[in-house]
Amino acid sequence: MLKDFINLGKHSAIYGLSNALGSAIGFFLIPLYTSRLSPAEYGIWELFFVVFIFLTIFLELGLGSALFKAVLYDSQLDERSLFTTAFLFLSGSAFVILTLLYLSAGWICTVLLDLPAYTYLLRLVLMAVFLN
Repeated sequence: MLKDFINLGKHSAIYGLSNALGSAIGFFLIPLYTSRLSPAEYGIWELFFVVFIFLTIFLELGLGSALFKAVLYDSQLDERSLFTTAFLFLSGSAFVILTLLYLSAGWICTVLLDLPAYTYLLRLVLMAVFLN
């Protein structure tokens, strides 16, 4: 049991470090963004970044935590089958939702955001969310 907690600590540190590193890089790039982009362009960039973060969290559906809990507390589970099923479900549901959003990106940018010129950027964000 102690071995499992030590292993969990190592993996948590690695994932936590990667998230912290990503945030630190973003923080140190702020002067570059603010010197190269106008406040309006920076706001649009930030809006699409928030869309990226929100969709990434939403499309995960909490299955990462659920899988961890299921594997940790039920030793009779077929882990490979469980992970495969979760992966296929998440990939399929994300593909359907993101495809619908991709196809309606023009409407979203025009009607909801009033930024019709940035439809291509929303489509790039949606593709990045799927790959994430």
